[in-house]
Amino acid sequence: MKLKGLGFRIRKISSRLYRFFFNMVNFFYFHVSQTIILKKYRRFLLFVACDLHVLRLNTVHILLLYNLIPYKIRGLIFPREIIWMKPGKKKF
Repeated sequence: MKLKGLGFRIRKISSRLYRFFFNMVNFFYFHVSQTIILKKYRRFLLFVACDLHVLRLNTVHILLLYNLIPYKIRGLIFPREIIWMKPGKKKF
């Protein structure tokens, strides 16, 4: 999973608690279950789990924290996600 945008950050609070910053002002706390190992590298998240169902459930919960902006590609992005962009204003 990738965070794309200027104000998007991840901070580790404790071993299982993470804080996601959106636009440097808004933030959410997210608790990761004990069956998942979460590694963060700057703006990338790496999930490792033995159970595929638990892994998908947690990634969907993280993706639902912040909606992807359709005009610009900013937000939480899953690597193989198909993104439909809306056309912007046409300038003469």
